[in-house]
Amino acid sequence: MLPPDVDVAHKTGTMAAAINDVGIIELPDGAGHLVLAAFVNTLHSTKWRRERTIAQAARMLYDYFSAEYGFRNLSPLAVATCRAETLGLAAPHAGLDVT
Repeated sequence: MLPPDVDVAHKTGTMAAAINDVGIIELPDGAGHLVLAAFVNTLHSTKWRRERTIAQAARMLYDYFSAEYGFRNLSPLAVATCRAETLGLAAPHAGLDVT
């Protein structure tokens, strides 16, 4: 879900129903780096949904901290919603909480 030219260093892991990902994402225009650690554990979601949740959170935070979008006054969820509406995509999952 991140733009293809973004540099990312990360390590994934799984254990039973848990999916983990820890990574460093380079922000555009020398704006710095974003460090993300995610742990998603649920027996009620498929593996691809748990992985997608981590990817959506990474993109939401990338957009929020990226000077490219200039939305720093908004919450990460508001930024993701604006981005989705602009691109004609479905709004992010309302249950995703990154606070």
